[in-house]
Amino acid sequence: MKNNSSNHFIKAFETELKTIENKVSLIQNEIIQIKAFTTSEAPVLKSTKMFTLYDNKTNSVFDLSFLGFRKHFNKFFTEYLNNNKTSEVNETSQKAVEFAEYYKWLNELKVPKTREKFSDLNNEQKLLALHYLFPSLRDYTQNQLANVLSQILNIGPENIRKNLSALYKKDSEIRTIENYEKLIELFENKTFETITNKLNWEINQMS
Repeated sequence: MKNNSSNHFIKAFETELKTIENKVSLIQNEIIQIKAFTTSEAPVLKSTKMFTLYDNKTNSVFDLSFLGFRKHFNKFFTEYLNNNKTSEVNETSQKAVEFAEYYKWLNELKVPKTREKFSDLNNEQKLLALHYLFPSLRDYTQNQLANVLSQILNIGPENIRKNLSALYKKDSEIRTIENYEKLIELFENKTFETITNKLNWEINQMS
């Protein structure tokens, strides 16, 4: 595939894509519109002895309304998709090649999937929650915990090791009223009453 940095079809679509929430739908519609455009003739809007006016408007991002008679354009488009070259080199074939590259790019475009967010706890709060939920974690070395928790929490082991070191300090930057209040919300259930009582005690000590 060619370097598409100067492809104006791609540039226009990337600009539009940034403003659309349902990106997958936009991509799919554009591909459908291109298929329909390149496999049909343009409807005639007006025809006289002097000229014929064609309707090349579509429900798409790409704009080829200026094209006029599209038979040769469509032929070059298909030639390039099939053989990576066209039977002629002219302004129309060059535009068709650019459009074909755009079509290929759309088909290869990957839309990153947004992971569903289940937690609004930051990394420090997650570690603090585990500390109160599983007091026996103190029985393991920091290296052992860092390696295991990095896999469970999807956090770098160095960050975990650093927070573990701070976790057991009296004046720790992890042990803040804000973090404790967040955990009280998390454990606000009769099942975890012992933990919430401990958290409230910690806050009172800091007040």
